[in-house]
Amino acid sequence: MSSPESFHDKWKSFLVESKTNSESLSEIDAVGAIGNALKKFGMGDRPKGRLGGMRRPGAVTKKKQQDTPEDKEETALIVRNTNAIEKTSSEQEFDALMKTPEFTDLKKNDPEGLDKVMNSVSKAKIEPLINSFATSMMTGAYDSVVKILQKLNVRRASAVAPILDRITGFSGSERREQLFSFSTDSLNEQDNSGFNSALERNISMIFALLKSDYQKYIVGSAMMLFWQKVVDENTYNLPEQQLLAARSIAKIQTDWISKNVDLQAMDDNREKNQADLNKAAKDPEVSDLLAGDTQQT
Repeated sequence: MSSPESFHDKWKSFLVESKTNSESLSEIDAVGAIGNALKKFGMGDRPKGRLGGMRRPGAVTKKKQQDTPEDKEETALIVRNTNAIEKTSSEQEFDALMKTPEFTDLKKNDPEGLDKVMNSVSKAKIEPLINSFATSMMTGAYDSVVKILQKLNVRRASAVAPILDRITGFSGSERREQLFSFSTDSLNEQDNSGFNSALERNISMIFALLKSDYQKYIVGSAMMLFWQKVVDENTYNLPEQQLLAARSIAKIQTDWISKNVDLQAMDDNREKNQADLNKAAKDPEVSDLLAGDTQQT
C-alpha cells in the first residue's frame, strides 16, 4: 500500500500536467476560471428550457413576424438534411453522407444549421456514434477518437482528446498505470480536494470546448459507457487496488456529468425538435420546396 507521501508524489505530476500540458489551456482558464467555479459552471441554459439551437420551424409568435421565403428555405434545408441522416442504415453510410458536398458545405459555412440538424436526429441514429466513440476509447484508438470528434464538428478536437485521455487513461496501459496507481486508503485519509478538483477541472474543460448539445450528449454518453465497462466488466483486467482507484475516478466523472449535462433533457429536446420539424414539413411552402427536391432526384 502506498504511503501518504507516495500518494502525493504520484499525483503531483498529474496536478501540474492538468494545468500546463494541453493546447492553449491558458485560453480556456481565462474564460470563466473554470477550475475555481465548478459550482457555478453550467452548460448554458438547461436544454429543457430551449431547443438546443433549434428554432421552431414555421412557428409564428406575432403576425408581423411571419417567416420570410428565406426562413422557409432554411426550414426545408433542415428537414431535408435531417431526413437524409434518418435514412442511413449504418455508421458507414452516415460517414459517407457527412462527406457529401451538402454536408461539407453545411459544416464549413453554416455550423449553426448543422447544430439544428444534429440536435434533431433521432436517438437511434446517435447511438452508433456513442458506441463507436466508447469502443475507440476502450481499444486505445487515439486517432479514431480524434477523427470522431472532428466528424462531430468539434472545432478543437486536438485539444479535447488529450484532456480526455488524461482523465480516463484510454490511450494505453502506461497512461492507465499513472492514473490508477494510487492508494484509495490514502485518498480517503488525506485531503482529496486537490485530486477531485483536478479531475473536475479537466472534465469541465472538455465540456466547455463542446459547443453544441449533440456534441455534449455523444461525448458524455460515451464517457458513461466507457466507465461502466471499465469498472463493471474490468475490461483492462486491473488488479484489485487499481480497480478500486478506477471506481473512485469513474464516480467523480460520472457524477459530474449527471449533475452538469442533463442527458435525459437532451433526449426530450431532440424529440421536441423532431415534432417541430414534422409540423414544419406540412407547411405548404416548405412542402413545395421538399417536393421540388424529390422531383429533381
